[in-house]
Amino acid sequence: MTDERRDWAQALDPGAELGLTLGAPVTDAEIDRLCELARSGTAEVVPDLEFTVNRVAGIRGFPAVVIEDPPGRWRLNPDVSGFAGEILEFERRLRRNAHRKQALIAALADLPAPSFRLLRNLCAPPRPLESAVRGIGIDDPDGFVWAVNEAARSAGISEPVVEASAWTVRATIPADLLVGAVLTMLKRESEQRQRDLLTRFLDQLGPDETALIRHLAGMDIADEPTLRRLDPAGDAINEQARSAGLTAPGGIPAVLLRRDEQGRWRVHPATLARLRDLLAPPTH
Repeated sequence: MTDERRDWAQALDPGAELGLTLGAPVTDAEIDRLCELARSGTAEVVPDLEFTVNRVAGIRGFPAVVIEDPPGRWRLNPDVSGFAGEILEFERRLRRNAHRKQALIAALADLPAPSFRLLRNLCAPPRPLESAVRGIGIDDPDGFVWAVNEAARSAGISEPVVEASAWTVRATIPADLLVGAVLTMLKRESEQRQRDLLTRFLDQLGPDETALIRHLAGMDIADEPTLRRLDPAGDAINEQARSAGLTAPGGIPAVLLRRDEQGRWRVHPATLARLRDLLAPPTH
């Protein structure tokens, strides 16, 4: 491995390479330690303390990010010390925002439906960020603000999410964070609706349609004579999908099955993973 290691200075983009070493294996606590090390320049070696970032760098073929020099003191590798502080702080901000977004999503999930509908209107397209900052007028701004901010506090967010001025409510937490959380919730709701529709659709299929779907999803593999017998069921499946109101990404009517170049039925990629999940036997 030593002979294969590249120098940080010889990397195509050493800053980008360093950023890639700060992925999931490197904990938030370690990022904090690295940021402090970048600011202070050196720190006393702590017995048995290992830096995961060094292990990740080694896997990627690079030297250690943190070295012991002089003995008994940690410092950043001189090859990265010039740019590491900015990258580490950026990574820490990314993580903090990700944690805040997850906490905000948890808070929104606990909101009463009427309050979430108002929040959705606050982050309205086509310019949701501008809409969230500008605000909207509602009948009970104080009650709405209390409900949203209380839910946020319960999820660990100390700062207010929205505020009221006369009859207008607007975002006080960074608008991109609020809009991102609302859009994530709306996406989850849409996915759940499609999953529920698909579940009801599968329950209404006849034996041949079910057999063809299970074969195409890889659950039960049918032989060639059986597939020829089941072939007409593909058109029936697509017709029933349209009648059931299933939609594909973009809101267009779903075509669950398509024929490939050999004329064989294939499950539409947008639906394959969901079908496999629904058709899989329950786990205990």
